[in-house]
Amino acid sequence: MRLLRRGFLLLAVLAAALPAAARTVLTARVDPRFELLGVLQVLSATRPSGPELPGYPAEIAQRFAAFKTHPAVAAYARIAADPRRLRALKVLFFGLSDPPSLDWNIPAALVPPEREAFGGEKEFALFREQVRDFVRVSGYEAFFAEHRAAYDRVEAAARASLAGRDYPGLIEGYVGPLDARLHVILSLAYRAGTYRYILPYPYQRSGAPVSGPFDVFVIAEPSAAPGGVPRFEPSSYWNELLDVAVDPILAERCAQIDRLRWLLAPVARECPEGWQSCVVNMIKRSVQRRIAVSAGGDPNLALPGDAKPWTLWTRKLEPAEEYERAFGNSLREYERRRDVYKTLRDFYPKLAETLEALGKRGAPSAPATPPECAAK
Repeated sequence: MRLLRRGFLLLAVLAAALPAAARTVLTARVDPRFELLGVLQVLSATRPSGPELPGYPAEIAQRFAAFKTHPAVAAYARIAADPRRLRALKVLFFGLSDPPSLDWNIPAALVPPEREAFGGEKEFALFREQVRDFVRVSGYEAFFAEHRAAYDRVEAAARASLAGRDYPGLIEGYVGPLDARLHVILSLAYRAGTYRYILPYPYQRSGAPVSGPFDVFVIAEPSAAPGGVPRFEPSSYWNELLDVAVDPILAERCAQIDRLRWLLAPVARECPEGWQSCVVNMIKRSVQRRIAVSAGGDPNLALPGDAKPWTLWTRKLEPAEEYERAFGNSLREYERRRDVYKTLRDFYPKLAETLEALGKRGAPSAPATPPECAAK
């Protein structure tokens, strides 16, 4: 997938040992594809409230009032009523070119499986044609161009929030080289909640390797709008980027992790998205905390609510938090011995030992969820 045309670039400044081709690239922009979805959201009255450019939704409603009955608006309203289709729509739009064409911008083999959840290629092609027609007749491109100066201010503010730190470089310096491109979509008209996805997704339950480059997408919504300029929290950008490092490791070790779920039944029962996802998230959260600590406690790398390191917490921790603390303590060895463990992948057997040790303390009863991969 080609890089986003507008926005800013931050090239990771890595250790000399890391090859230049592995450097993560970060871009951010107000995206015309998702602003277009935002217009449909406003016209279909399905848009949640939140911090924004003053008067922007009202201006959209007035500017496009004559098109409230357009088939694209009605189609979006039907999609918005089905959470499964709405999620699929977000994912599929990551793979499209900018309006007015909205053509596939990725190889056919990389079209995500969410296309079937949407209703299949025929249904998605029909919706795209309805949206293309909306763009043609409504003057959407002119509207977007007229707001270019406001979008530039938003992008400049996002760039300023990252000034002074090479955040992709900090992450790669900790986990190892990532063949990744991080695209941050600064969402103004569109309300999606902070939403992330990777194309192609690096996790295969079969354990088969997935090659990059990995395009990581983040739809970022404003947390506030001081002085009429929406503010985006950089701490929301990095979570999915860590999946590029963590998920392939767990795919390779899927059967091993599956066996451990029987030993770690108390926490496995608390995993609404499955045991493998729980392990991914526990490791990612622990890694993100350790990166924030290594960067001097930088809040842009910290997780929401993580104002203190584990050692300063006084309340009793939940089981998953206890496990995350154990992972964090294990990662200290990784940090001390980078001469031996060049990447997080190299250190993974030690993280597996941490899980094994935790399992000896867990109740050996079966969790409710079925195995998630075949034994090797």
